[in-house]
Amino acid sequence: MAVTIRWSKPRDSNWTDSRVYRASSKTGSYSLLATVAIATLSYTDDGGSSSFWYKVSFYDGVNESSLSEAVQGNTT
Repeated sequence: MAVTIRWSKPRDSNWTDSRVYRASSKTGSYSLLATVAIATLSYTDDGGSSSFWYKVSFYDGVNESSLSEAVQGNTT
């Protein structure tokens, strides 16, 4: 089953990419799943399911923002 993660555009316009992280539990260790262009405000995890948790950060090629709050697959 695929899971699509969506997020809002960052306030700071200096970011160039969004990074999507995934873990098997809310407080688990998050691993980088994908890096997408900043204008892309979603990512589809083809191997995702409701058992995974996701976080998003913003990246400018050098610096990375803090990770977002965790969201579980199939939730909003």
